Amino acid sequence: MQDPELSSRFGHWLAGRQIDGSQIHIEITESTLLNSNSTMLDNLDRFTRDGIALWLDDFGTGYSGLRHLRELPVAGLKIDKSFVDRLESDLDDFRIVSAITAMACSLGLKIVAEGVETEAQMQMLSQLGCTTLQGYLIGRPAPLDSLQQTWASQPIS
Repeated sequence: MQDPELSSRFGHWLAGRQIDGSQIHIEITESTLLNSNSTMLDNLDRFTRDGIALWLDDFGTGYSGLRHLRELPVAGLKIDKSFVDRLESDLDDFRIVSAITAMACSLGLKIVAEGVETEAQMQMLSQLGCTTLQGYLIGRPAPLDSLQQTWASQPIS
């Protein structure tokens, strides 16, 4: 992200493959944003002008998230797994996830919860308005060729 030519080279790469930028999401952690400089911010700005969505990963674990929500064209937030892990047993984590979800909705941002492993977590997140989930409950990591075989065998509806 510190390479001043990164966004330009990536834009040319997308154009050469006829890939629309709206099909790409870039996830960047809050901690990376803490160390941002003008080159990195210029790259992020160019990416968003090319239609690429910028997501804040591990949201809630850094120190500058709210400032960056105001200053950057953020498309969505990813709730860190550490909050999801204790969602069922820790009222403070439940309140944090609830607040993040409410804030994201009020700002028109998309939201993803990471690390969903139980049905109860899924139900609680759904009740809070978080409908996009990642985690072992949804699917396990797999090699690309295995995923392609799985997708190829699924009926088109």
